[in-house]
Amino acid sequence: MMRCEMVRLLGVVIILTATARAWAAGPVTASEVGTELARVASIDLMLRESPKPSDFLLAANALSLGSSLAPEDAEIARLAATAAWSAGDREILLESTRAIIRADPTDTVAQLRLISSNINERQTAEERLEAYERFLGPQGRSLDASVRSSLALDAALLAREVGQNAKFERFLRSAVELDSTNKSAVSLAARTFTASATDPGEVIDWQVRLLFADPFDPHVHLTIARICAGHGVLDFATRFVDNAITLYRLTAPEPPPLIREQRLSLLWQQEGPQAVLRELNGPLETMRTQAGMLIQARIEAGEPYDDIKRPEDIRYELGIEKVRLLAANAAGDEETIAGSMLDLSRSTDAYVKEIAEAIKAPGADLNAFAGELVRVFTELQVMRGIVGRDTQFMADELATMRKNIPGSAGSLLPVEAWIAYAAGDAAVALEKVGPNPGAGSFEQLLSALANEQLGNTEDAVRQYQSFAFARPLEALGAFARTRLRALGASGSLRSDYGPVLSRKLSQVPAWLDRMLGEARSFMLLEITVPQTAGSPMLTSEAKLRLRNTAPIPLAVGASRPIGSRILVAPRPASAEAMFSGDFIPKVIDLDRRLRLRPLEEIEVSFDPDAAYSRWLRVANAHVTQRDRYRAIQSFQLGPKGGLINGPLGLIAESRIVQRPAAESLGLDFEGLIDLIGSEDPATLRPAIIASVTRLMQEHASIALDKPQRQRLAAAWLERFARSSEEERALILLWLPHGAQVPEMEVFDSGVIEIIRLASEDGQPAGDPVLAAAMLTRVRTPDSPVFELAAASESARVRSMAVLLSDRARAMGTGYATAGPGVGALAPPSDALRRKSGG
Repeated sequence: MMRCEMVRLLGVVIILTATARAWAAGPVTASEVGTELARVASIDLMLRESPKPSDFLLAANALSLGSSLAPEDAEIARLAATAAWSAGDREILLESTRAIIRADPTDTVAQLRLISSNINERQTAEERLEAYERFLGPQGRSLDASVRSSLALDAALLAREVGQNAKFERFLRSAVELDSTNKSAVSLAARTFTASATDPGEVIDWQVRLLFADPFDPHVHLTIARICAGHGVLDFATRFVDNAITLYRLTAPEPPPLIREQRLSLLWQQEGPQAVLRELNGPLETMRTQAGMLIQARIEAGEPYDDIKRPEDIRYELGIEKVRLLAANAAGDEETIAGSMLDLSRSTDAYVKEIAEAIKAPGADLNAFAGELVRVFTELQVMRGIVGRDTQFMADELATMRKNIPGSAGSLLPVEAWIAYAAGDAAVALEKVGPNPGAGSFEQLLSALANEQLGNTEDAVRQYQSFAFARPLEALGAFARTRLRALGASGSLRSDYGPVLSRKLSQVPAWLDRMLGEARSFMLLEITVPQTAGSPMLTSEAKLRLRNTAPIPLAVGASRPIGSRILVAPRPASAEAMFSGDFIPKVIDLDRRLRLRPLEEIEVSFDPDAAYSRWLRVANAHVTQRDRYRAIQSFQLGPKGGLINGPLGLIAESRIVQRPAAESLGLDFEGLIDLIGSEDPATLRPAIIASVTRLMQEHASIALDKPQRQRLAAAWLERFARSSEEERALILLWLPHGAQVPEMEVFDSGVIEIIRLASEDGQPAGDPVLAAAMLTRVRTPDSPVFELAAASESARVRSMAVLLSDRARAMGTGYATAGPGVGALAPPSDALRRKSGG
């Protein structure tokens, strides 16, 4: 349950990473208000346990308004765009995208989104293709090549859709040439331009391009290995299978059995069948011996041992066992042949029982299961036929299968040929197989074996060679190659294309292999913070740097070579007994570039604290706070439930940053009242800090009693009444509300009344004040603030009024209703929290 909740929360937290700048002690600016509005909007969304599109739409509107107040802050615009995407609001999405580009003209992701949207507004395919032509022509040369490559791919897909194949190929080649990291383009080009290729060199050229587009895709490595093995280039086949295994082991202890089978088959072909037996027999014997000893120890101790596998039940997977059996046969190891044949039969029986149980399920596809039974049965008989064991048993089982599976007689005919071969009658077997068995079929292998037994060496070599090239990474293919060597035909093990493939693949540098298991070999992640920070209300400024240190360009983004999602978690350097609450991490997504060229980097300045953590720092401004920050790239849930870096993600940690306790907390209560009542604008922020801390804390040294809280609320109401629009918004966005501190209810209702009366006097509140009031003070659907906001000229404020009044009517939770206490504004999950002293 907690893991599910954690995943849900991580899905929301990505849009809640609003940055802010450290504000000077001068007048409150619109930009500062925009930043704090984004903070409150972020907390409000986090408080929604299962956010709906309407919740994201509310956040998008508030963040969009915040972005308009702080147009220089691209991060708020990015948050608004992300929330709008989750809400399905195209208008805010595009508006925010434009704001991103104005604030950060280097953001290629935003550029691509905006251009693509503009092109898709064209009515006809021809108009869209013309627009693509303009962006890909001289007019678009100022765009980054990665953007033009993505546009070229989109143009290619559209051209193919309308049947313009020449344009499709031209656009597709352009997409590949413009950006070698555009994997989608390279993959499509590889499929398109090699669909009818007969030259393996051309095929391998495209696969190498795909390899450089994404060196971390194991399927690409396996495809190259398969091509190499098919032409007898076993050294490179082994290299790329090993690379695939390295990648699989990043996420699992062992690669899939099929990949292990392929590696063992290559080992056999390079070092002989004995090498395979050494690899398999020793570990199996050790596991069985240990199981036997453990069972015996349990018996002697009078303890149950039903939970321990019996030694005979410890077996390899079917594919691996076939490799062991065939290698033992090739090596003439009779003991292993007998043991492996027994294990293979037992494993097959167990699998057949699983199929029998699956057939009983409602709606089971009986034809599919029957086909699977025939396949498994046939493969077992092929193995028996090769090693020449259990001939009569094979015949008896064949009769049983034909009886139990009606209609299988035709598909089981090849088994008769294998029975004849196993019985020593090669001529009958050859007659049953026929003169032209399919390449790579069991019948072709049987034809080769029978011809060899009959002395037809030339025919046997031809059939073995064809079979080996058709099944280059399988145990049966390795077996066929062994027979070729035995017949003195080792020269036929490599195709004429082998030297060409070797020459081409020798140009793939060894550093690419080293990249696969060590993220630090191709990128750098750093997080830096200042040694000291100012007032806790002032935002910190950290720097996050992500650099491509590889010799080739690499794509950036989620599930791409350079992961863009970074989790930043505060880590207190020491426990503070008087600190209340738990920090939460925040997520920074650096997907503002489509790719990074060699030594190119993304560097961002940002507030390392999540929106709620910023609130928590101000609520604990009475203590010195010493923290370092840990950045976790491509984070994921660890086996014990914590957050860890992904398989190809880095971890970086900052030095300690110290935030001294706020000076205004040194004032006694009367001094604080005087500070609130001051006419000096410079006193506003210190007064807010001291008030938030003393209202939220319960420690005797700073806590306020009820009369004091009442006086504080009244003092703030007086200051609110004479404050500027920006100051009013800041006050609303920081001070606790009545659900957090009951005595602040007087302040909340007073603020609403001031706003109402001012509107009646022809001095309506501005949009930031209305938005702040709705988010932080209004808890009833009939509040006059909703009515006033509904009449605003701002579409964002009007939308917020509708959404928040609907929420109030439904008695939904949010920022304005969260309380009481410091932790009331925390997300509704313990999964992302960290104890302040932890």
